[in-house]
Amino acid sequence: MVQFYNSLGRKEDAKETARKGAKLAERQLTLHPDDAKAAELGSGSLIEIGEFDRAREWIARALSLEPDNPVTHYNAACGYAMLGDIDRAFELLERGILRGGPEWGRWVEHDSMLDPVRDDPRYPALLETIRKRENERRS
Repeated sequence: MVQFYNSLGRKEDAKETARKGAKLAERQLTLHPDDAKAAELGSGSLIEIGEFDRAREWIARALSLEPDNPVTHYNAACGYAMLGDIDRAFELLERGILRGGPEWGRWVEHDSMLDPVRDDPRYPALLETIRKRENERRS
């Protein structure tokens, strides 16, 4: 929802939704400390409300809980991109591709959370690698 509100220019709605999302994720992590999904998705809410250090902690937590999960890699890469850690974002995207991230081409090409990586010279090569992997899987 946060991304939708941001894309519509409804910044205050995005912030309010992010605050609610962070609270829900925190509650889930209190009840289930090993819930990587709550940590990875909650980190995006924390970034939206400016809690960058805490977001980094939650991203690291998700990656330690799910070190081989391509979806966790993708969501963590989005978080790092939004935090300005472009090298780490590319590292995780590339690792996720190798682990078989499904249909990443469309996500990497259109996900607004990855806007910070689009001007990097590695971006076109990353898209090409993703497309080749997806074509190989279809063959």
